[in-house]
Amino acid sequence: MYSALNNEIKRQLGMVKNGELIEEETRAVDEQGKTFSARSKGSELDYRFIPESNIPPLKIEPKMLKEAKDSILLDFPYLALIEKYKFPPNFTMEILNCKKLEKLIQIYLDIGPPVPFKHFKKWLDELRYLCEKIYINETNYFPPTNIKLLYCFAQIVHLTYTGKLTNLIAIDLMREFAEAGDEDSDYNQLGEEIKELIQNRNLWRITNSQQIDKLVLDAVLDHTPDFIDNMIAQKSKQRSKPFAKLKREIIDRSNKRIAPEDVDNSIWRVVDLSGIEKDFPSLFKD
Repeated sequence: MYSALNNEIKRQLGMVKNGELIEEETRAVDEQGKTFSARSKGSELDYRFIPESNIPPLKIEPKMLKEAKDSILLDFPYLALIEKYKFPPNFTMEILNCKKLEKLIQIYLDIGPPVPFKHFKKWLDELRYLCEKIYINETNYFPPTNIKLLYCFAQIVHLTYTGKLTNLIAIDLMREFAEAGDEDSDYNQLGEEIKELIQNRNLWRITNSQQIDKLVLDAVLDHTPDFIDNMIAQKSKQRSKPFAKLKREIIDRSNKRIAPEDVDNSIWRVVDLSGIEKDFPSLFKD
């Protein structure tokens, strides 16, 4: 409602400034707090947009206005979630109605600045699916209460958004933390501990194109010319079996550190011999 009122005020102010006539109509509101026309009001007589003769004018004294303003709670707890952190109003109400979700959001915001909600929601849905599979015999499994898992989730949201982790690595980490339970730990240091774990295991995403091409080339050279020719012949197909097989091998060889889309691009760079000669000339010297 708060977002709907603000959006409608802005809409009508804009119309007045542009000299447009504000139509008398009924407007509805969507989940994002944006209003849209539902139906026209028709004529004034239809909706009695005329003074009511049986109700005398009401004079509001300044004292009444002051008392009303003083009684209004202006510091609503959810306003920051909507205005500062850009959560949709409907999701904000979910947060306020669920203490476990509120804890998850608190940890997520403590880790770093919020990412676009679409990216956050994608990983929240992934977390929900993971909890559904792992805590199959439990009720009220989501949002989880495992603090380590919540910190892992928060880091993953930020690290995948910035391109530092692949989705496959991120899912594996969340599964590991979900299955490990919630042993005693210094929760204030958990965010950094997760980064250290990623560093120690060398799980950071590989983004260097030459490094990716080298891994792809090694995989290509392990296959017969017929296999590669068959893959090239089916290039027009989006998911040919040879291509999918080679792609899986490369991702496995990289320990899931190369994103699938990067593998897609690299494979076709590598099978183009002119591209290989340019990037890896030493491999083709006699």
